[in-house]
Amino acid sequence: MKLLFTKPTVLSVGLLCVFLLVGNMGFAQNPNQKITINVQNVSVKDLIKVIETKTTYTVVYRDALVDDKKDITINEENKPLIDVLKSSLSSKGLQVVFNSNTIVITKKTKNRK
Repeated sequence: MKLLFTKPTVLSVGLLCVFLLVGNMGFAQNPNQKITINVQNVSVKDLIKVIETKTTYTVVYRDALVDDKKDITINEENKPLIDVLKSSLSSKGLQVVFNSNTIVITKKTKNRK
């Protein structure tokens, strides 16, 4: 009987799986990561572009929720990303949810007690 898988093949496939799993672990982001942002009179869409440039996050949102007003000014140094986004988007009735390497911007929901 001829074996389909030899020991070196199984070992190689096993090592490949370990490298892929360990390699992907390093890409998970932390919403508390520190960020420095200095922007004046930008829109939410402009702010999103800055966030995507300075981090490895992808930001998703519905166009209908985001206005084009250039009324966001941020001058923050070494502040947690989640705090920067919450303070910038809260006044526009928006909230952020971090999901792995994605930031989802949604309409702020009312908390029920």
